[in-house]
Amino acid sequence: MEATRHVHGRTFGLRQLVVLATVCALVAGCARRGAIVGHVRPPGRDVVIMAWPEEGKEPIPPGTPARVVQTRGRFEPHVLVVQQGTVVEFENKDRVFHNAFSITPETRFDLGRYRPGQVRKSSFDHAGVVRVFCELHPKESLYVVVVPDRWHTRPEPDGGFRLADMPRGSYLLRAWHPRYGDVTKRVDVPAREPAVLQFKP
Repeated sequence: MEATRHVHGRTFGLRQLVVLATVCALVAGCARRGAIVGHVRPPGRDVVIMAWPEEGKEPIPPGTPARVVQTRGRFEPHVLVVQQGTVVEFENKDRVFHNAFSITPETRFDLGRYRPGQVRKSSFDHAGVVRVFCELHPKESLYVVVVPDRWHTRPEPDGGFRLADMPRGSYLLRAWHPRYGDVTKRVDVPAREPAVLQFKP
């Protein structure tokens, strides 16, 4: 016979109690989390929205390596977003030799020249924006936006964005654009009203 227990005048079986406890735990967990919603002005396809706890908690481990392709004389994509500690693979899909290097402080590297079909790798261990070039083709350039935590996104065409599943607390919210630079503001989660990040070209 299944064990029973009385809760607030009602009788529950053991299985019902387990389900009830699980639901309560999930509801309590959701109550401790929130989201940041807002708009960035002006919008743009190269805009990156990112957030991280103001107290500077450690980021979660990076995922699988990211890949950049060099083809038709350019880096694709032009703007790459990766989490801190991610290894980026550079693949040459052109018919000529290529190179990838950066002189950005704390992320300096030079992969040397590599022939068509080859792949070279570099680890991006410091948060920030890293500018990458090709020694053999001066017009080739790439921006690697290294985010310090898992909350990052690209805005919709109208500039709207949403960062979800965030523990309550104070965050630094940053919008970055290769032409306009960046803008940062402090936001509390849960936020009472949408956050507006406006570039001033």
